[in-house]
Amino acid sequence: MPASGPDFDAHPVLAQWLSLSGYAAAALPVPEPARSLLDATSAVHGDLLVAAVGEIADVVQRDPRWPVILRERVITRRTLNSIGADLDLTRERVRQLEAALREELASGPVTGLVVDGLRRRIHPFTHVADVLAAVPRLLEPIPDTGVNLLDVVEAVAPDWSLVGCGWLVADGAADRVDAVLREFADDTGAADVAAVAGVLGVDAGLLADYLSTVGCRFLFRGHVLTRDRSIGDRALAVLTLADGPMTTAQLAELIPGRTKPSIRNALGAEPSIVRSAPDTWTVAGREDRNPVNHARPEMTPGMYVHQGRWSLLVDVDDATSADVSYEIPHAIPALLDAPFDVPVNLPGELGPKSVRWRRQGAVGTSIADHLAEGSHAGGRVRVIVEKHMEIVGVPPTTGRGPWATVFSAMGLGDPPADQREALSVVAEAIGLPADAPHRSVAARLELRGQFFVAECLADALAQGYTLEP
Repeated sequence: MPASGPDFDAHPVLAQWLSLSGYAAAALPVPEPARSLLDATSAVHGDLLVAAVGEIADVVQRDPRWPVILRERVITRRTLNSIGADLDLTRERVRQLEAALREELASGPVTGLVVDGLRRRIHPFTHVADVLAAVPRLLEPIPDTGVNLLDVVEAVAPDWSLVGCGWLVADGAADRVDAVLREFADDTGAADVAAVAGVLGVDAGLLADYLSTVGCRFLFRGHVLTRDRSIGDRALAVLTLADGPMTTAQLAELIPGRTKPSIRNALGAEPSIVRSAPDTWTVAGREDRNPVNHARPEMTPGMYVHQGRWSLLVDVDDATSADVSYEIPHAIPALLDAPFDVPVNLPGELGPKSVRWRRQGAVGTSIADHLAEGSHAGGRVRVIVEKHMEIVGVPPTTGRGPWATVFSAMGLGDPPADQREALSVVAEAIGLPADAPHRSVAARLELRGQFFVAECLADALAQGYTLEP
């Protein structure tokens, strides 16, 4: 695609740039007939990307060392010394070759259009999966280099980058988000996500995902907590957003890694938080006394979606006593709309079982008879708790490796062979869409307090898995 000359037509190039940038339908205040023409350009960016691949390939072929430096240094950031050893060059010479390659790549007119178009499409941030779904040719390989077009344009882009594993973020986005959060934060440090999204001009769901994954922020009831480094800060914000008091046991589920005694001590020293009843807390000045239950199954470790219904993984040994209740997460009575300290019966094949949440925590009556009827000996079972109670066995995980570890921890059996399908299974099990990107899945696991599973998931995506015995 020449930049000038008798055969050069700027009109299709402009249309392709508009399409790539996402501006084809909204770039200009144009009349409806012209807008229809712009809409028709929505899929024409392919030629521009093919031209960019050719331009990059032409640059890399000018020096036999540049393909290695592009792949090993520009993209994967391998050390100068190790690359120099492979190419029999000094560290300084590798650095010079890298600088020259970067300059040549960045000066390419077609590559520059792609870099700029993507900056406009992602501003201020977006899922890389969404961009690839709209612009799949970004994965077009650069011949004889082992890298693709997105790898290269991201490496030379001056004002946006790939962040973590799954986000394309414009430079300055984090500072802009932080500034708006400070502007909208109330006295407890909580900011309404929808209001912040409106100012930033992004979808509220996308912003919430960005805040929890890239920003590592805690979200509660449609708000993001900007000041939650201490127990007192997080508890004050949560209690302010809650519709009523909460027990220590409830707050412990929202403050992972802290014991109930440490939470009691911290809340007792917080002047804005008072006891409304034994082991129950509220914001100073409120008169309500009975606690409310805002627990959510998707944020609760041990709870997973099974065939469209929420379930709880239970160790059989913890629930086999015929006369003892067993501890359950608060999300189960929340699913059943159970009032405080009032048992709610859940129908089952062998009769109803009651669920109750109290100041000491949430409990369910023994399911020993159900376990005996189903001959579940040892191990774990899945207790389905929506609509009616049902107990099903947990399939064994027979493989090894990080994928097998993830599936075993979640009671999902053996992982499928395709990594994308395996990630989809994990995402749906914790209440996310099947096409949720890795960073969203990892962030959800971390917010649930399942840090080890999140680490294994990262290893699984990097290493794959094996079903060897």
